[in-house]
Amino acid sequence: CDSLRRASAFHVWRRPIETMLETRPGSLETALGDVVHEVKMPDVQYALLAQLLDLAGDLIPAPKGLSPEERAQGIRDAIVTLLTALTRTRRAVLIFEDTHWMDSASWQALADIRDRLPQLAIVLLSRPVDPTDLPVQAIRMLRDAAGAKITLAPLGRAETDALIVSE
Repeated sequence: CDSLRRASAFHVWRRPIETMLETRPGSLETALGDVVHEVKMPDVQYALLAQLLDLAGDLIPAPKGLSPEERAQGIRDAIVTLLTALTRTRRAVLIFEDTHWMDSASWQALADIRDRLPQLAIVLLSRPVDPTDLPVQAIRMLRDAAGAKITLAPLGRAETDALIVSE
């Protein structure tokens, strides 16, 4: 169920990871396996990423016996390791839309990436939101971020009409 996936921790990371892996030859599973092998990623991190990408199965069994905290830390570390490898030889920009819907685990992963990969550009898009409605991880990251905040005004009638008729 797509709505259940969207409500799952770390779901927002699926598309950026898939997009970056798709630039490599082979299937998504092959590309992930190649990167995991190149960086000597621990098996548990590989399994957690495979599960996040719905690739876990007979060849990549799901990790067992992890506490929720160990699982979350493992996923965050795996994402950082993977993005480090995928951006080692090329520039990249992570773009997240609708960040007002992001879960606290994804915000923490984003903060980890910002801290551990400062050369990686990150763009966050959100509707206006009361900061008190955001997870504490989001508030902490947005308060500490060295980036720019750009607030867009609502479109007027003429701009809305032009957008509707544009291709």
